[in-house]
Amino acid sequence: MLDKLLSRMSLFLWLSIALTALFPVAALGTKIGLWHFSAAFALLAGLSVTGAVLLAIVGFGLVASINRGNQTAKHSATAAVLILILPMAYVFSNLYKAKSLPLIHDISTDVTQPPQFQHAPSLRTKTENSLEWNTENIEAQQQAYGDIKTIYLAMPVTQAWELVEKAIMQLPWELTYHNQEAGLFEATSTSFWFGFVDDIAIRVQADGDKSKVDVRSISRVGESDLGKNAQRIRFFRQTVKDLSDR
Repeated sequence: MLDKLLSRMSLFLWLSIALTALFPVAALGTKIGLWHFSAAFALLAGLSVTGAVLLAIVGFGLVASINRGNQTAKHSATAAVLILILPMAYVFSNLYKAKSLPLIHDISTDVTQPPQFQHAPSLRTKTENSLEWNTENIEAQQQAYGDIKTIYLAMPVTQAWELVEKAIMQLPWELTYHNQEAGLFEATSTSFWFGFVDDIAIRVQADGDKSKVDVRSISRVGESDLGKNAQRIRFFRQTVKDLSDR
């Protein structure tokens, strides 16, 4: 029985390659509109279970081939394990994030008076997440993302406006709206794999002879953003800091 399993390690290697290739296919299918993201998630769930089983089999085969001195099976099993590790690590890291992070998808540096979207409603459908700020999520945000706070700049508001515009242009975002009189920028960020679109509002205000910048990032779909919106605000904050330090 064991010899039969080892003789099929090359087959398991090809199965591992095929299964790993299906992970990006599931995501990209959503991006190009072949299927809904819920179908992609169901497919990914099935692939993850299959991948876990396959990883257990080839892992056992690797140990057995080492003990038996079967070099051919050992090489195939080793390759299969290495190929499967990447997608399975990605899946389990996201599962960990889903369990450890709150089910929120709207993050703002100002939780009492978050930036309001002016243009984004025209870009969204009725089936997507509401742009209305949910005050019930404030405590969850502060506990999970305590570092997400208003950005203060030691410069007049006109200079801060120009700095923020430069920061937006340096990031992989699409600027969709700007109104200097209202002190508001809006942009979108599209994820590489699934093509998920998140909306961003950036408010620039005078703070005496200085300025303050507030950022809000909200996902169009899904209950949990797996920390992506907070991460996006951090990237923006760092970009602003780097530009202001020059």
